Amino acid sequence: TPVALTLPEGKRPQHMRASVEIGAVRWEAGPGILPTANDGQLAAVGSAIEFMDPAVPAANWIDNFSVVALSGSATLQVQFFD
Repeated sequence: TPVALTLPEGKRPQHMRASVEIGAVRWEAGPGILPTANDGQLAAVGSAIEFMDPAVPAANWIDNFSVVALSGSATLQVQFFD
């Protein structure tokens, strides 16, 4: 089952970095597009998913971001930035 990000209360971050710490995942950030174990952008353990381009506000991508573990469970360490 895809899991969305828990955003900081009262804020709408413009940028984020998510480090995949445990378990490979697939992710999507388009409106209405959910990842599955077979479909979505692959992110291996040790990789990072970044929406950090200062010229491109990514609030909508962050709002629509969801991730699913390929097998078992996964852990991502997420940082948000204005």
